[in-house]
Amino acid sequence: MKRVVLATALVLGLCGLAFAHFPEGVTYPIFQFPDNLRPTIDGDLSDWDIVPEAYRIPVDLMGERLAGMTEPDYNDFNCWLALGWNKSDNKLYAASWTYDNVHLVPRPSGEITLMWRQDDFEIMTDMDHSGGQYKGWSAEQIPDEEERKLAEGRQAQQYACAYPQADGVYAVSFDYATWTTEAPYWEAGFTFDGTLNGPGTTTYEVRMTTFDELIYYGPDQSTEHKFKEGEIVGLQFSYGDFDDPENPKQYHAFWTVSHQDATFKFAERFCDFLVAPLEPGIAVESDTWGRIKASFE
Repeated sequence: MKRVVLATALVLGLCGLAFAHFPEGVTYPIFQFPDNLRPTIDGDLSDWDIVPEAYRIPVDLMGERLAGMTEPDYNDFNCWLALGWNKSDNKLYAASWTYDNVHLVPRPSGEITLMWRQDDFEIMTDMDHSGGQYKGWSAEQIPDEEERKLAEGRQAQQYACAYPQADGVYAVSFDYATWTTEAPYWEAGFTFDGTLNGPGTTTYEVRMTTFDELIYYGPDQSTEHKFKEGEIVGLQFSYGDFDDPENPKQYHAFWTVSHQDATFKFAERFCDFLVAPLEPGIAVESDTWGRIKASFE
């Protein structure tokens, strides 16, 4: 864990300015992609080779919340995660590689709300870092039905991805704003190499628009987040691990970056992430490549 926190501290020295999220005292960095080095969203993670190792979050830094595992068994499940952003397109980028000894993705066609009930990769965003409850409102909390729908995912959002899927639908947003997982607000690529219900590796690659306030009516009523170097945002990532084809509703394990439960409902249980400046070496490489391209124009 120290290697990631140290890398972040060296970038801007802003770890102490982050609000208290989880794990306490930890701030993870979001890599800044230069315009000409932005990854192609196709599930091939070789574009991420330029991202320094310190930006990766391995399963060793995650917490398992259901099976009582105190450390990962790489023969059972392994993964890493990296985040990026770009100044020009104002998008959040996510890349993840996973290995699972039993890759189970049995969601019935058309049952998109069951995306989470299988081996999946979950993304949660609280871009204004405000925390608090963001989903699962009761009629006692918000009596008016329409106001309750508006509150669902308004100040923080939850998404899930799974691959492959029988109906070709690979992502869902757990609120009423179904358009957020459609172009141009969402772009994703995936690969799977292995055997369904057996061992395999999966890659997830996402480029997404993020929101300070999401109104499910549409983007014109919503407030897109504007990334700023040095800011702290709230993010959280989880991996569901199901291993029994005969009992596909039973979790085998659940790995989460924040080490917290109920992150599907409470955004203060997310992690602190630093929107990092350009890495010095990457900035030089980007400028050099720009000059080379200009010489051919």
